Amino acid sequence: MTRINIPSQVFTGFKLLSELSESQMESLTTFISKLPIDIEYVEVASKFDELLEITIGRELLQTLLSFNKVLKETESNNEKLAKSLTDSFIHLSKEALSDDLVKRLEANLQIVLNNYNCISTIIDTRKMLRSSGNSISEFNIHSDIRLLFTQNKKNDKRSAIISHKMQFEYTGGESPKEISFTVDIDDLKKIKIEIEKAIENDQLIRDDYKDVLQLIF
Repeated sequence: MTRINIPSQVFTGFKLLSELSESQMESLTTFISKLPIDIEYVEVASKFDELLEITIGRELLQTLLSFNKVLKETESNNEKLAKSLTDSFIHLSKEALSDDLVKRLEANLQIVLNNYNCISTIIDTRKMLRSSGNSISEFNIHSDIRLLFTQNKKNDKRSAIISHKMQFEYTGGESPKEISFTVDIDDLKKIKIEIEKAIENDQLIRDDYKDVLQLIF
């Protein structure tokens, strides 16, 4: 099987998998094999930290998510795939790896791949959610006041304007993007009205279809 390219950003997660004990792997696989379809990624990462007593749950999650593409693009069984991923990790690593560490990584990778169905379903569900357009990943509003200076510098009565910067981080391609808008209070009121309408519509749809559909989001 051709060596699989491992992105450098998931290297930390591979290294962790090579160090997890039997009991840690049991806790990990029990959790990921029963993941609910509507769970948020941040919750999964936090649970990794708690279960495994680590602080890099986010990096581990990123590594596990990266397996989905490989699983869909190859017809190899999980044993061969685990071997190929291990070989790729060895090639990428700049350190000398012991035989025990290599064997443990390969074994742990195979265990994860054997219990991957729920993760794959969650990824596919989120892809479907994003397929209709860009998806917001972060959103902030920053409020600011700006003084207006006139020709008369001695004027005790100053003028000012209040503005609000709406900043969105979104995904819709290979990498996250950012866009921002400057709005005033009238804009915010209009946006609030539209958001409240959308929330009402969302609840109406949920009430109408709750008996026939399992609404995930």
